[in-house]
Amino acid sequence: MRRKNQIAAAIALGLIVMGSVAPSLHAHGEVPDKMPENAAHLIQPALPGADAFLDAIIRHSFYQFNASQMALIDDIRKHRQFAQEISQNLHSDLGSKDADYHRSLAQDGLLDLLGHHLPDIVELDFSRGMPAHDVMNPVSLPTLEGIVIFKVITGPDSPVLSVERINLTRSGDGGPFTLHIQKSGTSYILVSFTEVPSDLSRMVIPLQVVGESQPRYWTGISIESPVTGQLELKIADEEGASTPALVRLVHKPSGKLFAPSNAVDIWPIMTSVRGIPESETVQPYMHYFLNMNLRGNYWIVPEASETALPAGDWELYIMRGIEYEPVITNFSIKQGKRTKLDIQLKRWINMPERGWYSGDDHVHARMMSSKDADDIMAFVQAADIKVANILEMGDPMRTYYEQRGFGKAWRVQDDGHVLVPGQEDPRSHWGHAIGMNLTQLARDLDKYMLNDWVADEIHRQGGLYGYTHVGEGGLGVHRDMTMTGPRGKADFGSIMQNILGTERYWDFLNLGFKLTASAGSDVPYGGAVGITRLYAYIGEETPFSADAWFDAVKAGNTFVTNGPMLDLKVNDAMPGDEIVTTDATPLRIRASASGMANMTAPASLSLVKNGVVIKQIRPSNPKETELKLDMDLDPGTGCWIAIMAQGLDGTQAHTTPVYVHRKGFRHWNLDQADQLIGQRLQILEEIEAIVREQMARKANGSLQPLEFSNVLIADQGEEVLQRTKLVRGMYEELKKTARKERDAIR
Repeated sequence: MRRKNQIAAAIALGLIVMGSVAPSLHAHGEVPDKMPENAAHLIQPALPGADAFLDAIIRHSFYQFNASQMALIDDIRKHRQFAQEISQNLHSDLGSKDADYHRSLAQDGLLDLLGHHLPDIVELDFSRGMPAHDVMNPVSLPTLEGIVIFKVITGPDSPVLSVERINLTRSGDGGPFTLHIQKSGTSYILVSFTEVPSDLSRMVIPLQVVGESQPRYWTGISIESPVTGQLELKIADEEGASTPALVRLVHKPSGKLFAPSNAVDIWPIMTSVRGIPESETVQPYMHYFLNMNLRGNYWIVPEASETALPAGDWELYIMRGIEYEPVITNFSIKQGKRTKLDIQLKRWINMPERGWYSGDDHVHARMMSSKDADDIMAFVQAADIKVANILEMGDPMRTYYEQRGFGKAWRVQDDGHVLVPGQEDPRSHWGHAIGMNLTQLARDLDKYMLNDWVADEIHRQGGLYGYTHVGEGGLGVHRDMTMTGPRGKADFGSIMQNILGTERYWDFLNLGFKLTASAGSDVPYGGAVGITRLYAYIGEETPFSADAWFDAVKAGNTFVTNGPMLDLKVNDAMPGDEIVTTDATPLRIRASASGMANMTAPASLSLVKNGVVIKQIRPSNPKETELKLDMDLDPGTGCWIAIMAQGLDGTQAHTTPVYVHRKGFRHWNLDQADQLIGQRLQILEEIEAIVREQMARKANGSLQPLEFSNVLIADQGEEVLQRTKLVRGMYEELKKTARKERDAIR
């Protein structure tokens, strides 16, 4: 499986579990492999019942399986995901054989999981006579519900998978509950047991061949469910007030996870587009903290809770964003007893007191009711994000994550946290775009391939238009940046989604264009709310509001981070500001980076001028939590200046630049100008080739109606080509500007 960047590789090792249908895994930079040559022999017929079986495993995975098993399940899910995306024509360079290839890999992985990695499977081999099965030896469930997988062998034919449900409060009403098996073959039957009495339960199970009227075999099972105690958990902020938080409960003997009783079930509104049925158990969200001790699945807990847990030793993790110190503590649950935990969180820094307020520019969730809004707000508050942009998403076929409205009337505010409806749309060959602070959805399929129209419409509404996936994956965003950048259409670019990516951003800045640094989680595709965030400077005296925050983003007074905090002053200017100078008088640089001891504390602080690190400092000892830089800098003929930092745990941060204009010159990397302009001209040729190909296909009748995106390209191709001509002229003018500046400094 190809990985576009480091975080994609990290994701492959994580425990994220999602459902079966998605608009595209492109969102976090992963794309399916093409079937290798000479690999046709790997393709197997579709395994009956595999999808439902895997969905049932996913719904129960957090309670039932350990970390290594969950990692295998995630890899299986990804291959199935890819197969479905390819079948939906979401990967234009892949075809039906590639879909079959990934489906086969998913099936092989599922059979390998069942055959070698799940020791608790109940195996009954009737092909050799009556199997020896100790019905008195109980199968343990992790809680008062769970799954048991039966493997019933009746012959050599291919395996079939199925899912059954047994409610033990009703199982005796109409006699024994019957399981259905194949006449010849291996039947894997996942049985979901619900409402299981505590301690020990036994039952008789008839096994009936599909199509027959009477059971052919009989077996039985003993189920042991845990005897519980109670956990009373209260979480308070630094002032002692009850606060939402992210909670991870780990049963130490088994390594399995348990949900607090009042955990918020966010999955139906954040992942229903992926085809996951509403689960019987509340599923957590995977948080890809770079600190591996903290990485894992967390539940959203809005207030104090009391939860029944199996007796034994436990580990508790509590997180509330990156301004609070994480809590890791151990406790014990005793049978029939209460264990009380009162946890008060501690801040290592308070950014609002310094005038900086956090935001996430990229949260996908349906928000069609107050209940939806309450659940999203719980997530946002638990992550300590002040402004969350809740994005309806679109493509040439449809929209996803519907919003009940846009504009101030549809914002949701609670205790200094705001949900603001916006959009990620268009999503096309030209990349993905975000609109923040809208009054209505800016979407017109007749203009879908004209991103400048979308940007103008968003600006007409008073909103902000920006590029997303700039720092990670890309997904064609270099084309939109090439087309709309010279025309000043974009307000921001998301340069951070889990990890920082500077290549496209620095190239853009080095051409003398301005672009505010932004960041977002791309939940549910790229992680969880607030893992990556941007901070916007409102000021210490200005009251917080969403409007003030958007004004600060528009002004470029931002930095992005998943850990370290930054501060930059060039003379008296801050990130996003512009300095105009008439000579080469040195600039005064004052910069700092800070973080949590032994975690996000800075391992380095770097000063960047025109895409070149010209100064880097490191701590003199590992206990330092802050690095400071104070120096003079020659502005040359104009430049952009930013700082970035890396934490001890691999976390990162980067500011929007300060732009330094010297009269008669452009703030750019003059040495790289010709090369960068040449790259942009090549991208224009790339866009034109895509357009002309689809226009030619439409003309010769080979363009199929179901190729929705390609049809739009063909229909709007002439307008796109008009724009490439316009922008090509602008780049040619930049060439002339570069020559004039070189002549002026000789």
